[in-house]
Amino acid sequence: MTDIVERADGFRLGVDPTPDDVNEANWLIDRMTAEIEHLRADRDRLDFLDECNARLNEKSGTKYGWKMVMNHNVNRLMTQKGHLAVDLNDADAVGVPSCRKAIDGEMARIAVARAALTQEGK
Repeated sequence: MTDIVERADGFRLGVDPTPDDVNEANWLIDRMTAEIEHLRADRDRLDFLDECNARLNEKSGTKYGWKMVMNHNVNRLMTQKGHLAVDLNDADAVGVPSCRKAIDGEMARIAVARAALTQEGK
């Protein structure tokens, strides 16, 4: 939960709000509205990528998936189809149907690597 949502969750106007209560409620509503707009924009961007890839696969009769590649040479989100994927350090070319899943997988891999470094004291 974001800080603004936690703050709003703990805030209730009650029966007879003061002008300060109303001002704070309006401020919270404005911030939450902005956060919702930001989240919707991100959702729409990712949906657009998945829709484009789905149309490409449907039109071409292919089954390209998504792969997020991160290494010492490159950071890239790419579509791929098994043996056709080429990258500087691409040992396992297995794509997933959603760009979100590709991003989530790489985030999980990085989180594990960071935790290992933290345990090692680096």
